Amino acid sequence: MIRAEASTPTMNEDPETAGIALLKAQVAAALHQAATAGVLLAPGGEVLTANPAASSLLHLIAPINGAVAPLAPAAAAALRRAAVQSVTSGRPAAFLLEADIIEVRATALDDSAMLVWLHGSRTALADRLRQELEPSLDAAGSAFWQRTLDPPRTRWDAAMYALHGIDPNDTRDPHELFLRMLHRDDRASVEQAWQRILDFDDAVDVEFRIVRGDGQTRALATRALAERGAGGAPLRVVGVARDVTHLRGRTEAARAQLDADLAQRAKNEFVARMSYELRTPLNAILGFTQLLELDPADAPSAGQRERIERIRASGWHLLNLINEVLDLTRIESGASTVTMDVVALAPLVDDVLAAARTQAEARQVSLTLAHTALAPRAVWADRARLKQVLATLVANAIKHNRHGGSATVALEHADGNSVIIAVRDTGNGLAPKQLEAIFEPFSRLGMQTVEPRGSGVALAVAKRLTAQMRGVLDVRSKPGAGSEFRVRLHEAMVARAADAARPAPSPTLLALREDVSGAILYIEDNPLNSLLVEQLLHSRPNVRLYNAADGATGLVLAAACRPDLVLVDMRLPDMEGLELLARLRAQAETAQVACVALSANAMPDDVQRALDQGFARYWTKPFDAQVFLAGVDEFLVNAPARR
Repeated sequence: MIRAEASTPTMNEDPETAGIALLKAQVAAALHQAATAGVLLAPGGEVLTANPAASSLLHLIAPINGAVAPLAPAAAAALRRAAVQSVTSGRPAAFLLEADIIEVRATALDDSAMLVWLHGSRTALADRLRQELEPSLDAAGSAFWQRTLDPPRTRWDAAMYALHGIDPNDTRDPHELFLRMLHRDDRASVEQAWQRILDFDDAVDVEFRIVRGDGQTRALATRALAERGAGGAPLRVVGVARDVTHLRGRTEAARAQLDADLAQRAKNEFVARMSYELRTPLNAILGFTQLLELDPADAPSAGQRERIERIRASGWHLLNLINEVLDLTRIESGASTVTMDVVALAPLVDDVLAAARTQAEARQVSLTLAHTALAPRAVWADRARLKQVLATLVANAIKHNRHGGSATVALEHADGNSVIIAVRDTGNGLAPKQLEAIFEPFSRLGMQTVEPRGSGVALAVAKRLTAQMRGVLDVRSKPGAGSEFRVRLHEAMVARAADAARPAPSPTLLALREDVSGAILYIEDNPLNSLLVEQLLHSRPNVRLYNAADGATGLVLAAACRPDLVLVDMRLPDMEGLELLARLRAQAETAQVACVALSANAMPDDVQRALDQGFARYWTKPFDAQVFLAGVDEFLVNAPARR
């Protein structure tokens, strides 16, 4: 224990001086009872008194003849600077003592002394380093190193010397040894990694090669982290390293494949981003075009209508081109042979039945689309692939039907936000053994005499295509009772680009609905998109619309206005749509509000992720005005039931 002689006030001292001396003595006495390291510090940095914890932390020696052993001049100056900084700022400061970071909290007693509490890096900072470097520390053969920045000094443990093939008793500077061994082709990457370590708070990983003194070239991996002072400046860097030479035994073919995969991924990301950037202005173009075309209060003339139709058709054509580029990219990547999109069911089934009409008439089989006003309108699918699947099922229903029978396509809701497209026939049905092999390639169902004869592959292809569209194809049948093939797919709300290729029906004017009421909050940073929704809702005069240009404002408005429906753009300036949804769910006022994603991002994985996270629907831009309003009506009409 180090203790300064505490002087006792004398009669010759003035009262103020005597009071200060008494205070110092009392503080010194209390200091020695404290478990936390603490010192009394003179203005010049001299340690007047230090308790046992501080003596250990500062590596002080016991006093000789009552005098406190001084710190080294550099350490004393650093301690004084940190203490003054702490007193001035009212916050902790730090200084380096050898390779340890010492945190300082200081209070000025008067002009002649400061009470300083000390916290070493072996506690909180060490815990943080352990967490950051845990994966590397736990790896077999890990070695530890550290480099102090001011003054520059590097330390290695014995394992680090062994990695470099050097005797631990070598007195040369480890940093100089490392620079000599570093492979010349890796110098630039190591320098860049070092700069990242100094610039960022997170741990940085880097791999490099060294050429050891015995001639061996070894690959090392290191993870490093900078420790920082109170002002954020790096004070030292600590890290762990290990030998990863055995992991670098990859063939040139594997490297080439990796490069190709990275290039394809970059291309896919570029195309996806391009799709998003093009869809955003197209949403405004097509949306306002529909307003011009459908607004009953300002109907266009015949000549204007023709021009508007040309603009609309060109816009949908451009959107088709965007989808085709996305489709081509997916096919090239080999990741998928389908292009998921929103597909309107009734028009698609009409096309399929129309194409099968001649075949049905030849066998005197009637074709029917059975659906009601409450039937599902759209699914997530590849339009061309879904059409192929349904064409196969309808052709199968005709082929294996009886003369004068019927084939019906029914659209039904199913559990779990799913839709079932059922194709039913009045044929002879299937036996259990036939059902077992129904989707096997080249299976002919034991009906080789049926004309026209098929290859027995179409149903197998249909099942695989349905699976690629994240759906299920199954069959129900009994001998003598006909068969029912069921395609189950995820429901969607918006019919748009995927149906642009078919001739569009004559547009109908926007219906004015005063029976629909409620409040909508639209969180969108694009003013044109906000204006479009605002003008569309003019046909719903009893619906109140609130707009927010960012997520933070949206959260406040949602809590204050209690909307019945929140429309969320998925890319806001201050947060992503999924984060905003989580925050809305965390607020008591908005925990149950219906939230719909409204975004130009049409990537299927992103859409599914949003639905899985809790969005009630995902409507993609550009959207059809009539379908958008129908979706809004559905939510607002059902809003009282959700309250």
